[in-house]
Amino acid sequence: MVFFGENGLTSTSANHIANMAKEFAQNIEMGILYKFDFYSTHVGLIGSPDKSQTSVGMTPEELRDIPHYLKQVSEAKSLIAWLREAIKARENLLNAINKKDIEEWFKERGMDFWGQPKRPDSITKDEYIASLNIKERNRIYELQTTCAVFGKFIHPDGTYSNARKNLLKISGAPFEVKGEGRDALVYEYKPTCDEHDVNEVFFNLQAEHRSKQAELNSILHDIDEQVRAENMKRNSEYAEKVREWDVEGKKQLAEFEAWKSEESKKIADLKIVIPDHLAKIYEAINMLGKN
Repeated sequence: MVFFGENGLTSTSANHIANMAKEFAQNIEMGILYKFDFYSTHVGLIGSPDKSQTSVGMTPEELRDIPHYLKQVSEAKSLIAWLREAIKARENLLNAINKKDIEEWFKERGMDFWGQPKRPDSITKDEYIASLNIKERNRIYELQTTCAVFGKFIHPDGTYSNARKNLLKISGAPFEVKGEGRDALVYEYKPTCDEHDVNEVFFNLQAEHRSKQAELNSILHDIDEQVRAENMKRNSEYAEKVREWDVEGKKQLAEFEAWKSEESKKIADLKIVIPDHLAKIYEAINMLGKN
């Protein structure tokens, strides 16, 4: 229920916003983050002073904007993660209603029913996370998304790392001859970003990634410990509460089916709320569809 409130989005609207956020993030990744060099390329015939520019390198201003664009992608993907999980949560709630055991339902209301109680299921990590409040749960999705976005970008074979290697390469060999004789072409590579600045941004991104990964690992470890403790508690309580229930017949079954119908309608009417932390990116994505 952490996803839902009186005011918010329907599942259809949430799915639409998630698709728009996906396109928004892809546009930034493909248009800015994963296709660039730190140098411009000029080409001309050997022996000729005339050269034509064939590519444009990233400017120092664009270099400084990289963390901003990574943050936008992280926020957009965090919004997607929240909305997708909310849609899945609604489906899980409806499935839970349909799969609800009538014996368990009467037990929850302190009423007798036939048979013996079943051994309680062990709680899973996903179920424990589902019990967290909106801030705690969103923080997990935010950290997972940020680590994935930053990790992909600074991976040894990633865009940024390859661009750094290319900058080092052309710094030591700014000219390259391709072809032979009078048809030979001379390529001149001119850095557009300072090597020190490129390295500084890279190491800062690495530090940010390590920090977020450490925080995520700590949270997930704590969750594992809580799940273990809860399962021990459930098994202990089960050993003390085994007893038989009485059957109330068709009246109980009709009451149970009426509850299922009512609860399914309530769940269908729930609206998906947007966490305060994601409100700004949600408004930005939502406005894209109105332009």
